[in-house]
Amino acid sequence: MNSDEMIEKLKEISTSIKSKEYLPFYYLYGNEDYFLTSVKKSILKSFPDDTKLNTKIYNKENFNLGEIIKYIGNLPFMSDKKLIIFDNVDYFVNTRDEKDAKTMIDALNNAKDINIILFLKFENRDRYVKDYDKNNIFLKYFSENGIAVNTARLNSEGMLKYVVNHFKKAEIEIDKPSVAYFIMVCSGNLSNLFNEADKLIAYVGDKKKITKNDIDEIVTRGIDDKIFTLIDLYNSNRKEDALKFYGDLLTEGEKNSGIFAAFSYNYSNLIVCKDLMQRGKGQKEISDLMGIESWRVSKLMNANKYVNIDTLSEKMKKITDISLARVKGNLDEDYMVLLLMN
Repeated sequence: MNSDEMIEKLKEISTSIKSKEYLPFYYLYGNEDYFLTSVKKSILKSFPDDTKLNTKIYNKENFNLGEIIKYIGNLPFMSDKKLIIFDNVDYFVNTRDEKDAKTMIDALNNAKDINIILFLKFENRDRYVKDYDKNNIFLKYFSENGIAVNTARLNSEGMLKYVVNHFKKAEIEIDKPSVAYFIMVCSGNLSNLFNEADKLIAYVGDKKKITKNDIDEIVTRGIDDKIFTLIDLYNSNRKEDALKFYGDLLTEGEKNSGIFAAFSYNYSNLIVCKDLMQRGKGQKEISDLMGIESWRVSKLMNANKYVNIDTLSEKMKKITDISLARVKGNLDEDYMVLLLMN
């Protein structure tokens, strides 16, 4: 599903919710949290439930398969419908118990006239999406009986349009180079972009115009933007500087696992980008071929200037070994980045 198809499906979801012509199933998953959050807020606002007895939200903490299957079959209280939201519940992603899955689908199918089911699964990285699309029994069922959307991050053009439109609604003037720079600094997540955009809008006030200097003054750099500084230090073997910068990230509130995940993701892209650069591909073509944002490709290309592919492969092997040790339970996540930098 490309960005245009995704946007069209999201518009279809929005229309059905606003008109209260609800579908039985909405299934949204992917790495753009903004769309998931927006749909959740929209359906909670739209769904008529003055008694608060016909709305249930399940998450990892309160998920109990037996209780949920029973609740799905319960009749609504003084209403035609119940609203059930599954918010980041892993069961619908990775269950391998076919009997359980069939029991759940039978329950959903038998009660689809009295329920509106919204499933949301945010995944910061793309690691599971391809296999998930092919093999997930719930995705197949919800797609056939409702609507399913992989809410992937927008491409550079789509993201630019969203952000420009956000500033336009606030009657704020900003040129395209400044928007592109703003997106790069914020690392491209729409939720984060809009939060930082609102900070900028408040900052410029009556001036009604945003400049690059305003962005440098007020915007908080996103984790992916910061990670490229760590990558540069790692590639140049500046271990002391790398450890100090890593410590600064922890002080700012970043988590060990989050830093390592962002580092690993961007470093694996670094090798692919290097290969494409050696084949004579330019920034736009690399962005299209890799399916990643133009600003990220620019960062990757800059990081690749002073390191050869053999060195990248050697360092990537170390990253992979650390990841495997963590998965096997042989390494505490607190030591992942420390081990990487030593």
